Formats: sequence, structure tokens, C-alpha cells
Amino acid sequence: MPNSPKTGLQSSVGDLSTLPLYELFDRTASLLLHRAWYALKAVRLTPLQAHVLLHTAQQSKPITPTQLANAFFVSNPTMSEVLRNLASRQYLMTTVCRTDRRVRYVTLTKRGQQRAQQARACLSDIIPSALLTHHERMMCLRILAKLGSSAEGLSKSRVKLTQE
Repeated sequence: MPNSPKTGLQSSVGDLSTLPLYELFDRTASLLLHRAWYALKAVRLTPLQAHVLLHTAQQSKPITPTQLANAFFVSNPTMSEVLRNLASRQYLMTTVCRTDRRVRYVTLTKRGQQRAQQARACLSDIIPSALLTHHERMMCLRILAKLGSSAEGLSKSRVKLTQE
């Protein structure tokens, strides 16, 4: 499409076909993160706070702070700070496990569920659905799933190598 308008990513880097794949993903992630920061101002959440709320809302059972830290590739102290902030705003609560008092579980409050829904609405607008056809979205999802499972396999193999 030679006459189509350039997206923010295209205008900042020129010909996307010459970029290494990792750089394309890195720049796309940066652009999306910037858009997420802007969109989430309306609900006074950072992207990490919003994603913690959304991830916790999707769980069928309570989740631990360590599981959340691992899910978002952040340190336990960073996740603790995020959880403290969200708890102080009454979006979530922590409970102590009955069988192992060292374990804490995170669950959303009613207010947190509402904020998660608001965050989802804000984030759904950062990539207009009209930008891609249904077929293109499905193709993108298949590619990302393939890359994700490949990266997961690499991570597991690296862990095995470091343990040996």
C-alpha cells in the first residue's frame, strides 16, 4: 500500500522490512506502552497496575504475589510495591493461607473488579480494531502464540543448562 498513511512506528523507523525481528518487537512494545500510559491516565493506573488487576481478575483462584511477579517479569519487591499501592486504593486485598501462614493470596475487591473493567476499556482503544481485519488478527495471534511457546521452550532449556 504505497499511498497508505504511516503508523507511529513506520514514521519513526522507515522501512520495517529491514529491521531485525527483535527490534521490530521492541519498538512496537515501546509504542504500545506509550499508548497504554496515555490511555490509563483516565483511570489513574500505570500499565503494570492495570495488568495486575486484569490478570488477577482472570484467575479462577487466588494468586500469590510471587506468581504475579513471575507473570510480569518483575522482582518480588517491585510487585510488593504495586500490590501495596493497589491495596491502599482498595482495589485488592491479601489473605493468609490457612495451611501455610507464610503464603499470601491476592484477590480483587468489588472496587478492583470495576477498575479492572475500566482499564480493559481504556486498553482496548490503544489498537483500533478497525486497523486489522479478522483474518489478520487471527494470523497475528497464531504468530505470537508460536513465538511465545518457542520463547517458553528456550527459557526452560536455559534453566536446565544453568542447573547442570
